Amino acid sequence: MFHNNRRGQYTVLELEDGSEGSRDSEREDTLASQPNQTPIRWLIITCLISLVISTLNLSITALWEPPARPFKFTSSVKPRFPSVYIGLERLNVSQRILDMPPVMNYPMLISSVSERDPGEVDRNGTVVQIDGDHSSVMQFRVHDYGLERCTLNVTIPSPSELGHKPYLSSSNSQAIQVWRLADTDSPLRPRTLSWRTKPARVTLMGTLNFAPGTSSYLPWFSCKSNSLQAFEFSCPDCSVRFKQDHAAPLLGVMMYQIHT
Repeated sequence: MFHNNRRGQYTVLELEDGSEGSRDSEREDTLASQPNQTPIRWLIITCLISLVISTLNLSITALWEPPARPFKFTSSVKPRFPSVYIGLERLNVSQRILDMPPVMNYPMLISSVSERDPGEVDRNGTVVQIDGDHSSVMQFRVHDYGLERCTLNVTIPSPSELGHKPYLSSSNSQAIQVWRLADTDSPLRPRTLSWRTKPARVTLMGTLNFAPGTSSYLPWFSCKSNSLQAFEFSCPDCSVRFKQDHAAPLLGVMMYQIHT
């Protein structure tokens, strides 16, 4: 900027404010042109922290050992459970109860097993199949208090009463062996029951006569209340096949219980 003095001469004046403004503007341009280093610095720090934590985790995993299993107590003595029929043993049994008819008990499990194919598992669940290759396993739960005298029964309607119910037999009358199986603490599982996994035979209880139009019984035997009773029905030289049916007329194998 120029200034005219009295002599007609011009002198140059310094623009302090303008120069300062230009310097500030240049400084701002310089700062703007420089990249912001703060986000990059924090990103590097975060990556380093993650790397350290991952290294520690791998070290702990490599050195860690699983804790020892707690001591498991095993005993051959079965635990005792309290009776659900508290105080009933102190009651006097009247003659009316003794004269009551036997209580019918249906099997909770029916499954065929094969000696020829020990790993075969029956998928039917209600079909009784007894022949040279197969035997049928049934399991019952003894019901109610004091009804600790039991028998097994097979009832087969006459051909005229069977109607649509299928009953296949190689002869009109067949003697089926009934074996008592070893006691089990829990119910048998139909999905895994086979000749290989079934309980062992213990006692031959007798024979039941499978014949249309008849009802056959085993001798009475002792059966503890709430116990599981398993039996195997076999006949090496005969063939019987039918579906257990509780609808009238009754077709199948049942257990009957009376008061002791």
